[in-house]
Amino acid sequence: MKKTLILCLLVFCFAFAKEQKSVAVLHCKGDYNEKSLLDLKDKVQEAVRKTLPVDDYKIMTDDDMVTALSKKQEGNEDDRREAAYKAMNRAACSENGVCEGELLSDAEMDYGAWCEVRKVEGNKLELKFYLYKVIEGNLIHQEGYDSYNPKNYDDLVKIIKKEVPNAVREKILGIKKKTADPYDTSDIDNKPVKKSTYVAIGLNVLGAAMIGYGIYENGQAKTAFDKYSERGQTSEYYEKTWKDAESSRDKRNMFFIIGGAVLASGIGVHIWF
Repeated sequence: MKKTLILCLLVFCFAFAKEQKSVAVLHCKGDYNEKSLLDLKDKVQEAVRKTLPVDDYKIMTDDDMVTALSKKQEGNEDDRREAAYKAMNRAACSENGVCEGELLSDAEMDYGAWCEVRKVEGNKLELKFYLYKVIEGNLIHQEGYDSYNPKNYDDLVKIIKKEVPNAVREKILGIKKKTADPYDTSDIDNKPVKKSTYVAIGLNVLGAAMIGYGIYENGQAKTAFDKYSERGQTSEYYEKTWKDAESSRDKRNMFFIIGGAVLASGIGVHIWF
């Protein structure tokens, strides 16, 4: 009985555990100096990480991508990782999203993000941000931010910090951008519910149900003990009644203990997560 209850509890918890979706931030591209492009890629990755809920999305590092891509390569481990690293650096091609999509699909990612920097009209720069959804096989967001008229690296960083979270919220989380209003707090209701909340509620319900069943078994044990106290019955009757009373008592104790622990776990998840 104990093994069955523990197994049911594990199955119940796994049922609430959603698999994290993977998001890879690829190297930024364009006619800009390589160091700045690498730094901008880190800024994009930081903005994406801060925007997506950690329970539901995993932001992949370069090492994660190399590990995932190396599984599709041939040779020893070093050769596979070197080939995977070269594949990452070859992601950009003339038609935006094609090579990136192939790379993300090979790595079995769910989403990809990257930016592009171009020099236009003298010292002015142009920044574009892209989001790719692998299951749909196409770009779900591609937008340039010409109105900012960026002229240097710091201007590009400001655009990323402001616009990348907006694009990620709208295209990945489904939260539409609203007109700025310092007194409007309605967007609080649009925040995604954390997975831990569902787990906590599930544990609370399961724990309460177990305690309820323990109360039921307590009544059954009392009834069985009352029957055992009756006079004028056969020895078989007393033996069976005593076994029934002990069985109900053991079930009561077990469900009280396990149910209390599960209920306390749910409360703990509510508080700490």
